[in-house]
Parts: sequence; structure tokens; C-alpha cells
Amino acid sequence: MTTTPIPNAEMIALARECRGLGQSDLAPKVGMTQARLSRIEAGLYAATPDDVRQLSRVLRFPESFFYQTDRRYGVGVSEFYHRKRAKLSARALDAIHARIELIRLHVGRLLKSADLNPAYELKPLDLEGTEQTPEDAARAVRATLMLPRGPVASVVGCLENFGGVVVRVDFETRLLDAVSRWIPGMPPLFIVNRSIAPDRERFTLAHELGHLVMHDAPHPEMENEAHRFASEFLMPSADIRPSLYDLTLPKLASLKRYWNVSMAALARRGYDLDTINERRYRSLNVQLSKAGFKLREPAELDPPREETTLMEGLIGFHMRDLSFAVDELAAYLHVAVSDLLATYQINAPFSSGPAKKHRLRAV
Repeated sequence: MTTTPIPNAEMIALARECRGLGQSDLAPKVGMTQARLSRIEAGLYAATPDDVRQLSRVLRFPESFFYQTDRRYGVGVSEFYHRKRAKLSARALDAIHARIELIRLHVGRLLKSADLNPAYELKPLDLEGTEQTPEDAARAVRATLMLPRGPVASVVGCLENFGGVVVRVDFETRLLDAVSRWIPGMPPLFIVNRSIAPDRERFTLAHELGHLVMHDAPHPEMENEAHRFASEFLMPSADIRPSLYDLTLPKLASLKRYWNVSMAALARRGYDLDTINERRYRSLNVQLSKAGFKLREPAELDPPREETTLMEGLIGFHMRDLSFAVDELAAYLHVAVSDLLATYQINAPFSSGPAKKHRLRAV
């Protein structure tokens, strides 16, 4: 006796949110009332095969997407952290959260055939009730990675050595820089806005790493602590302090070429380390603002965009070693080919480099 599959209500809501639609937006497009759609998403009614066909057509997901049995993880305190600006709307943030969850599902499915085999273990540090500071945590992480003194050569490389998966995505807004997520049984995920400058990306990723290492519950100082972690991780006080006296814009530009962080971050580091006073710090910020550097620092000062290889390695392993064609991989991940290509910037054929570089293991 054949059992008729039941559509997964959580996947229906996820697909809708991925497209930035509310229930009132979607319902008339698929020929139902909002009340009925609401009950379907709540699991009170089961969507019919015809409902699924209409949802597939409008939301541009294959019908198989709605029959997945995977559970959806919501936005938990210890799971999502954002480096965002306050003006981002709730609808836009929901759409980004949904896309992150979609990537999480993809990574989980890809890992059914391969292990990441990280070089180092990322261990959370509980600072509460201790005398340890965010700076101590940053120094501990640098020590775990055995980083030499001075600038971090590749922040992405550090995260990938912990088994962290970094994916650059077009958030379709400049109001959010990155989202990090770490749930049981999964590697840490770092989803970065593809539009941000390389120097800001480095600081943002270090900031997100600080959250994952230090925070499992919200508190008023968590953003400040993540900033302090990122500053010490990227610009260790013992190494950078002698360079931060008598700061000027030309000196900040010169230091940026060496430390690969923004001029604004260097000025703030000087202020935090008491190498410049508040008056000089305010003056530097006024000069940065007048030059337009608060919005975008000169592109010629940008460090190179750091290479991401783990996600490329996972996709390459499936396409090269397991002989998946692009349409087969899209079907395996339950997405349209166009979404697969756009999200992961796939350029076939894949070389053998990424998988070997990160010691991906078949399972």
C-alpha cells in the first residue's frame, strides 16, 4: 500500500518568506484565502497536491521542496547574530533569515556525502563569572589557530580551519552585513552580504566569530564585546599599539594597507588603546566623513577579497567526484537551477583544488 506524502507546512512558510511575501500577498496568487493559507502553514490543514502545484509555480521552488521532511530551525538567541543597521525592516530581515535557513538545509544535505574534517575545534568560552575579557577570548582563539603576531592573513581561512562555512549572498540591502548561525550537529555558518567592502567583511566575520565564541544568551554588552573581540583578533594590542600614536588620515591609509582593516576601525583602535585622545578621534571621524570615507573608503586601499573554499569544495565534490550535473544537484537540494547558480556563484566545471585543500572526506 502506497502512502501519499504530506506537504511539510514549515517548508511552505519557508518558501514564502524566502520570496519576501506575507500570507496576504501569497494567498490570492495561489487561489486561496489568507485564512486557509494560515491554517496550512500552522499545520491545521494539509495542502493538497493542487495547492503544492500552485505554490511551486508562484514561489519558484520545485514541488519536491514542499515534501521535504527536514525540520525548520527558528531564530534562537544562540543561533542568529547580526551586524546590521537599525532601519532594516522586519519583512526584509525575515526574508534573509529564510534564505539562511535554506542554505543551512543545503549544507546539511551536502554533508550527508562528505565530512569537512576541520583542522581545529572551535570551543565556546563562557566569560560570565570569570575575570576573562573579550580580548582574552580573542587571544585564546588566535593561540588555538597558532597565528603569528601581526595581521591575520585570512579571516575566512581561520573560520574554515574551524570547519566554518562562509557563503557570500546578495542580501539586496546594505543594511545588513552578515548573519552567523551555529546549531547542534552542523558546522558554524557565516553568511556575508556580497556587497560589503573587503575590509569591512574581515571585521564583520571576526565580529561574528566573537559572538559564537562568547555568547549563548543576550545581554546589553554583547555587541560591544563582539567589537572588542574583533579588534583584538585583527589588531592585537601588543603588536599595533606603537603604530597608533599621532594618527592622521595619510597614516591611517598607510596602516590600512598593512592591517587590512578600515581606516575607521584603526582610528577607533587608537582611541580604545589611549594612543589618541577623544578630540583627535572626533577630528579624524569628521575628516573621514567629509571625504566620504564613512560610506566607502577608497577602493585602491581595499585588501584582496578573501577566497572561500569550503562551500565550493562541497559543491565541487558532488559535481566532480559524485558526477552530479547542475540540474541533478539542484534537484537534490530541492531548488531551481537559477537559484542554485545565483546563490553559490557556480561556474562549472570544478577543479580538484578545493576538496583536496580542505581534506573533505567521503562518507
